[in-house]
Parts: sequence; structure tokens; C-alpha cells
Amino acid sequence: DAPGAEATSPGEPLLRGICPDISLYDIRVLHPRSIKNSEFAVIAALEFIRYINSRAAGPPVIHGANISLSIPHEVRNYGCGVTPICVACDELVQSGVVVVAAAGNRGWDEREMGFGNFVFSSITDPGNAQEVITVGATHRLKPHSYGVSYFSSRGPTGDGRLKPDLVAPGEKIRGPIRGGAQDELDGTGMAARFVSGAASMMLARNR
Repeated sequence: DAPGAEATSPGEPLLRGICPDISLYDIRVLHPRSIKNSEFAVIAALEFIRYINSRAAGPPVIHGANISLSIPHEVRNYGCGVTPICVACDELVQSGVVVVAAAGNRGWDEREMGFGNFVFSSITDPGNAQEVITVGATHRLKPHSYGVSYFSSRGPTGDGRLKPDLVAPGEKIRGPIRGGAQDELDGTGMAARFVSGAASMMLARNR
């Protein structure tokens, strides 16, 4: 759930998200002490969501998934959008779950002496998946003045599809961090949480 305004009176939470009444499943796929985090862990989490929903007698238990991470695309082995993680995301969407994915933070290539260039076709997996809502980042307060954030990965995808699907605030977004603290962070992962919250409210009104 994306971070929002701070509390204004005692007893209220310090941070209020886009959809504050949402119920969250915290499915952890990144080991805090592991340098090599496996793509398999993310795929297993997506399959776990499908498993939970398949056992439900009524409507799905989990309606959406937010994936705010980037996985390298093995271009020598898989085409763009058909890597194992992208296929798993598409299958989850086809089962009725809304999947929101960060576009990635590889939109700017730093060079010597401060010079650099924007990097197009820099969308990362699973943002390359066909069926996911891929989210780029914009300025927090003045998106129309500053446009897309310099770090936000840009399209098109490697096979020519238009991505990201939309952009949302992704600069200096206040949110919780480890240790019970909070901080202002940048990234398309922060933007994806705004979209996930908005999608949750839309699903709550129209299943």
C-alpha cells in the first residue's frame, strides 16, 4: 500500500496509504542476507497466490499483487516478455488477479564528469510481462512540470510493445523502512504502490 499523508491526531497511524483499509499478505521473496536472490522465489510466491485462490470456496482471497523489484532478463535464453517470471505473472493475471509491477530504475546511464544519457527499452522483468500493469515514476508534486523521473525505466520493451502502462509519484515518497522507522525514497517501486492502492479501491467498488 502506497504511503500517504501523516497522522494529524493522536491514535492515528503515522502513515496513511492510498487504500488504508486494505488487508495485506506479506509474501517475502528477498532474503535480507543473500546477495543472490532467486527468480524462483518470486515465481513460487506467484504460484502460492494462485494456490490460495484456487482453494477458496467463494471469490478470490487475494485480488492483487504488487511486485516492486527488478529481475535481470536473460536475453540469450528468452524473448522479451516470455521469461519464466513474465509467464508466471501473465498466468496469475489470467486467473483473475491484478498484478502491478515496477518498470525498473534503469532509465539513466551515468557517464564521466556528470554526463549521461537516457536509456530507452530499459524496462525490467517482470515489467516486461504482457498482462501486468507496468508503472514508471514521476515527480511527487509537479509531474506535469518535471515529467518522467530521470531514473525511471523507459519503453518500448525489447520486442516493441508500449511500456510502462502509466506513471505515478515515485520521488521522495515517505514510507516505512526496516526497524520501525520511515524515510523518503525514490523509485518505480514507490510509484507501483500508489497504483496498487488505487487499483484496490477500484476493485472494492467494482469486483
